[in-house]
Amino acid sequence: MSFNTPAVNQTAETFVDFFETPKFKIKVVTVCGNGANCDEATYYGVRKNDRADVNLHGFAVRKSCEQSICPVITYTFKNGTTTYLLSKIDNSLTVIQNNKILLDEKGIWKAHE
Repeated sequence: MSFNTPAVNQTAETFVDFFETPKFKIKVVTVCGNGANCDEATYYGVRKNDRADVNLHGFAVRKSCEQSICPVITYTFKNGTTTYLLSKIDNSLTVIQNNKILLDEKGIWKAHE
């Protein structure tokens, strides 16, 4: 399974993370540059059983540090009343809708798909 990602401005620096759970494959792209603070992210998710996909825009929450770009601790994406949380702290995908947890699944972060 591969991800088709739209072209990104060449002057920007792109960071890509892959996260896989038993039910989902997710690619997260964070773009830095042109004055951006590297917090805007895009989620490209594919459900394994039927290959349904979703593309969402969101942001990274970073740990405070003394570096120019600090490590990401979570990613947050919204789709209407549904929130998708990807945690690097406990390696999980949590999907919340109307304050109810629909999915909480552990996974593995990967450097490439």
